[in-house]
Amino acid sequence: MEILRPALIRQTRLEMIARAAFAAVLFAAFASGAAAHDCKLHAMASLRTEAGPEGLMLVPATVNGQQILMLFDTGAARGILDASFAHQLGLPANRIPLAQPVFALPRHPLVSFQMAPSTQFFTANGTRLNTYTVASSFDLGAVHAKGATFMLAGFADPNIPGLKGILGSDRFRDYDVEIDPRARLVNLFSQDHCEGHVVYWADRYSDLPIGFSADGEIRLVMTLDGNDLDTVLDTGAPNTTLSLQAARKVFGLDTDSPGMEKMAGEGRDGVYRYRFKSLTAGGIAIANPRLVLVRDTLADRLRQEEIDAHHLMPDTRRTPQLILGMDVLRQLHLYIAYKEHKLYVTAASAGTPPSPAH
Repeated sequence: MEILRPALIRQTRLEMIARAAFAAVLFAAFASGAAAHDCKLHAMASLRTEAGPEGLMLVPATVNGQQILMLFDTGAARGILDASFAHQLGLPANRIPLAQPVFALPRHPLVSFQMAPSTQFFTANGTRLNTYTVASSFDLGAVHAKGATFMLAGFADPNIPGLKGILGSDRFRDYDVEIDPRARLVNLFSQDHCEGHVVYWADRYSDLPIGFSADGEIRLVMTLDGNDLDTVLDTGAPNTTLSLQAARKVFGLDTDSPGMEKMAGEGRDGVYRYRFKSLTAGGIAIANPRLVLVRDTLADRLRQEEIDAHHLMPDTRRTPQLILGMDVLRQLHLYIAYKEHKLYVTAASAGTPPSPAH
């Protein structure tokens, strides 16, 4: 644009304004370039998975210099090491201390109550874990941690000698996690990126809001035959499972309902299968899913713990109605953005993934 020649002072002011505007343009261009750079994903680790029991995903890890396989389990709040393996490494088995009762009634020293339930850890079948250990070093690919805490349990599988534990969410939820079952990859990314700029392998995707339980489970709402269910995303579960309690309460189904298929056991302790019409959430749509129906033994165990302990402040942990397992998840390509509280999803076959940005 041409500027007319006014008086000297007017010209000087215009030149100052023009320089300021030019500087602002340069700054905006620089900021835009910086923002574009910040939007890139920064890969922290890429883990090649192996097929585990019932098609579950096993990932390589290194504990105190010893290479092992671990079950990749988004449904596990904490990592678990096989107790025998930990003993071989010389790791100590430490007892989890229980909270001491608080004596609160004057002149009645034998009457006590607990102000809150003690810290307790259970497996999905209601088994209590009461020992833990601390590994001096733990590696997931290029990600290194010192002083990594693991619960201890009997976990070794004679058919997979290298399988020595469960990789729980406490070991990876400080990162974003991409799960690509088709390519047999689990990738960890820095959470420092622009919101929403994560699906690099496809142009179209769905994003779902997610929440987290007190234990770090990934919670979302899925709709089964028109009914919204509290759901946990669980890569450690081979099957998508509905609790028998929810089947009765929400769908009016019982173990002898028409179409109910018995797989094992009897009555309330049996395992059943039932075909529903649809399972949906955002862009996820599974037609005619056959879900496994089982008793929620963890919910029953937690309820009994409260009854036995006479807690004045009961444990408020809520077990999910539906567990979204690998039979559905292996049909998808997922990106868990923990910081954004978002789950990004495409079909497993969507796009041809290029290498993620570093």
